[in-house]
Amino acid sequence: MKSLNIMQFVSDVSETLTEYRLKIDKASSLDEAKKPARLALGYIDCMITLSNCMICSENNEITPLLDEVEQSWTRKIWQALINVADRTGEGSDTIMKLCQKRDEYI
Repeated sequence: MKSLNIMQFVSDVSETLTEYRLKIDKASSLDEAKKPARLALGYIDCMITLSNCMICSENNEITPLLDEVEQSWTRKIWQALINVADRTGEGSDTIMKLCQKRDEYI
């Protein structure tokens, strides 16, 4: 089996998540934005699963760094939803709930 190039993997994931964020940003409603957001969060969850599998003595230097990247990606997806909710005039309760979700990853 070919060894995993972490930098290429992170780059590829970043490109895919950027595509999801663009779809979120273009959404005309919060409901429309939720589908690509769910896909993005699921994609990040897969990344977390992979990085959890990589925890071993050979990867001890990279796994904490991956955790920071995963947290940052997750915050950005929630923030994109907050931006859509604000732009489309969602109520303050909805925006606050989204902010609380985002703040779980700070």
